[in-house]
Amino acid sequence: MPASAYDGGVPIHIDDQPSTIAAGSLRELLAAARDQLAPDGRVVVEVRVDGQAITGPALDDDQPTNDASDIRVYSARPGDLVVGVLEEVRTGLAESQQHQRRAAELLQKDEPAEAMDLVRQSIDGWLQAQQAVGQSAQLLQIDLDQVRVDDQSVLERMNELIARLIELKDVVVANDFVALADVLTYEWPAITERWDAALGAIVKHVEQAG
Repeated sequence: MPASAYDGGVPIHIDDQPSTIAAGSLRELLAAARDQLAPDGRVVVEVRVDGQAITGPALDDDQPTNDASDIRVYSARPGDLVVGVLEEVRTGLAESQQHQRRAAELLQKDEPAEAMDLVRQSIDGWLQAQQAVGQSAQLLQIDLDQVRVDDQSVLERMNELIARLIELKDVVVANDFVALADVLTYEWPAITERWDAALGAIVKHVEQAG
């Protein structure tokens, strides 16, 4: 019989509260925790075995947990999780905006090496924003065509911004540093703000939906 917090086996806590769920393996632990959390509309966001975070494919492992001395499962409501992720991405976009300003200054000084590294970091930030929107919409089953941002749907806004990102990549690949400096100086501050507004619209939608 799998060990549990109440049969003298492995102490298991969910959100720091003792639990009676079974924990014969990581796979069983995760399945049981999900079943217990589901009625409250919560999902597992982290599992720690003896203080070590278990992530990714390891969570679906048949590895026995009987040798552990402490297992802790942490959960969150999907809406709260999405809002937290999107706000982190928005912070990253603010950093990207600083990177693009600095990159433009370096390009104008004919110092492309450091500038291009900053541009790549900015592009990574914009790609993270795109991925975060897609994953959030999938998790909460949000129809992005029904969420409005200014005079557009979020879906229209994201398609527009992805197109602008492709344009920027073309300029980067062409090594046209003069054009790149102009784009970063005169176009991308407003474009980054449009990314942020799209993320903000989703956050507002999620918060209003409760």
